[in-house]
Amino acid sequence: MRRIIYRSTAAPGLDKAEMFRLVYHARVSNEAKGLSGVLLQTDDHLLQILEGETWKLFATFDTIRRDPRHLGVEVLYERSIAQPTFP
Repeated sequence: MRRIIYRSTAAPGLDKAEMFRLVYHARVSNEAKGLSGVLLQTDDHLLQILEGETWKLFATFDTIRRDPRHLGVEVLYERSIAQPTFP
């Protein structure tokens, strides 16, 4: 199991409705993959802690990096974990 903590900036023009859709779809997708975590948003800044099985976590994070709704994706922390903090 691994944990990644990253921050990013929402792309210009990403309104509240689109942000809600992004969070909703991410939650459904992550849950289906067995990933957990927390997402914080202030204005156009995002911080996410994402936890789960290593290969699923890396595949999901690769998708996040390529998502045009995120700019300046920066990994702040990435480590192996024994169990998730946010089940």
